Amino acid sequence: MAKLDDQIAQVAVALGTMPREEAEQTAKRIAKLFSRKEIEKLPERWSASVSAKKAGTPDLKDNWDLLWFEAITELLFQLQLEGLAGLTMLLERESETYHQYVVRELLRLAAEDIERDQIMLLLHQRFQTLQYVKTRECVREVTYWQKIHSKPLELLHHFKEIECPCSDGDTIALYLEQIAQEYQFHQARTDA
Repeated sequence: MAKLDDQIAQVAVALGTMPREEAEQTAKRIAKLFSRKEIEKLPERWSASVSAKKAGTPDLKDNWDLLWFEAITELLFQLQLEGLAGLTMLLERESETYHQYVVRELLRLAAEDIERDQIMLLLHQRFQTLQYVKTRECVREVTYWQKIHSKPLELLHHFKEIECPCSDGDTIALYLEQIAQEYQFHQARTDA
C-alpha cells in the first residue's frame, strides 16, 4: 500500500503548502486514480505512515498528523458518493479520528445534495453521543470553513437544539454562538 500512502502524503503536503482551491484540485486529481479496494482502505490509513520529512516538507512536522487525516477526509469528499461509507466509518469511531474534519466533509457533501437526508440523520444521531469537546471542535471547524463556503455552517444550525453529552447542559446553539464571536474576533485581527 506504499502507493496509497504516497498519494495521501501528496494531498497532505498540498493542504499544508498550497491555497485551499489548489489543494482540493490535487485531491480531486488523485481521488480519480483510486481503485475500489484503495477507497475501502482509506479510513484505515488514519495514522500517518509517511513522515513530513519523507514527503519532502519537514517544516510541516508539527501539523503533519492533522494534515494527514485531513487529506484522507478531503480525498473521501472528492470521491463524493463513493467516499460516503468511509466518512461514515470515521464518524462512528470514538478514537482514531479527528471528528471535526469528518463532520465538515459530511456537511460539504450534504450541501451538494449528495445523500443529504441520510447525512443529516447520521449527524443528528452522532451529535447526541459525541463527547462535548469533540462537538465543540466540529462547530469551530465548520464555523471557520465559512470563509470558503457558508452552506455547511447553515446546515450545522439544524442541530442547534441538541444537548451535548457529558456537558453541563451545553447545546450546539451555545457553541455556535461562542465560536461565532471567536470567529469575528479572528477576522477582525486578520483584516487589521
